[in-house]
Amino acid sequence: MVISVAEVVTDPDLAEPFVITRSQGGSFIAGVWSNQVITVNGYGVIQPSTPEELEQIPEGDRVLGAMSFHSADPLYETNTTGVNTPSGISDVIAWRNQTYRLVKIFPWEDFGYYKGIGVRMSGQ
Repeated sequence: MVISVAEVVTDPDLAEPFVITRSQGGSFIAGVWSNQVITVNGYGVIQPSTPEELEQIPEGDRVLGAMSFHSADPLYETNTTGVNTPSGISDVIAWRNQTYRLVKIFPWEDFGYYKGIGVRMSGQ
């Protein structure tokens, strides 16, 4: 038996809104790659990433700061194969005037949610 925690991830006492910018592929225009993106409103629990979680992402990204995003909606990291998830570059999440690129996804959809670790791209 699988227990869904989606109700916790979307509980208004714990969750907050964020914005996801998601790649939808792209094409070359005049020899320059033009990425096509869509914006998706997200909602879920956001918390600082733990040291144990940070050990699972590339060394170079650790210095930028990382947050964990829990959402009932799918979250995606870079995928070129298009197997089981759409191919494209990682989702970028905007939250509290910062942007975070997702570098690791934990597919907990059997439990009703997705968890992604995002590294800060902007701000101080």
